[in-house]
Parts: sequence; structure tokens; C-alpha cells
Amino acid sequence: MRVVCRVSCAVWLTECVVRCQAVADELVSHTEIRSLEFNHFGKKYITSKKLSPDGFVQMAYQLAYHQLTGKTV
Repeated sequence: MRVVCRVSCAVWLTECVVRCQAVADELVSHTEIRSLEFNHFGKKYITSKKLSPDGFVQMAYQLAYHQLTGKTV
């Protein structure tokens, strides 16, 4: 009985992993990434203005979103 349960659980788990991989592959195929190298200033300048680099980038994302959609986050 335990052997049958282990085998059926292993088969079920394998099928779940395969389905999840297919969903992940589909999502990735619809993802576009663009990057921009920014050399005007860096972390030292941002922290010298008493800003968090992470907070600075988050605000940049919000500004870009607002400029694209006209909505705030």
C-alpha cells in the first residue's frame, strides 16, 4: 500500500512540476526586458543627498509609470 502511494504521489508531483514549468515558460515568453546604462551619477551622489538608493529607484519607477499612464501608484 505505501509503495503504491509513494509511486502515485511521485507521479502526481512530477506532473505538477511539468505543468508549472509550462506556465512559467509561457509567462517568460511574454516578458520583455530593456536596460539602460546610467553614468551621470551613482550611489555616492544619492547617499550624499541623504536619500536611499532603493527609495530613489522606487521613485523613478513611480515617475515612469505616471508618465506612461497618467496614474499614480
